[in-house]
Amino acid sequence: MKRFLQLRNILNERSGKVFFVLFFLFSASSLFAQEIVVNRTVTENPTVCNQYDVELEITGDPSAAPSDVVLVIDRSGSMDDGPFPEPIDHAKDAAIDFVNNLFNNNPTGMNRVAIVSYAASA
Repeated sequence: MKRFLQLRNILNERSGKVFFVLFFLFSASSLFAQEIVVNRTVTENPTVCNQYDVELEITGDPSAAPSDVVLVIDRSGSMDDGPFPEPIDHAKDAAIDFVNNLFNNNPTGMNRVAIVSYAASA
């Protein structure tokens, strides 16, 4: 009988959430006639069983209109499970990179970011 590791299920669930949020953010920006290209590469990690390396490359021209963005970050108990670095560490790094890119591509100087975290409630 085949048994699957829980890590694969967790990665599938979390990657789905991340891609949904990214898709929502970038589909909303299409209202401003901005062209965005998303390239995704998934490769199996040769040294660790059932682990995949995902690389996202998102390119586009900054919008002339200011951007108001709300980042929603999961801080529930499942984000503290796992080996170091924990999933919450990856979420923090991704949020920092996103905010830095948002303010580096800020032609109007008026971009704003809000952060909402949630566990049992927001």
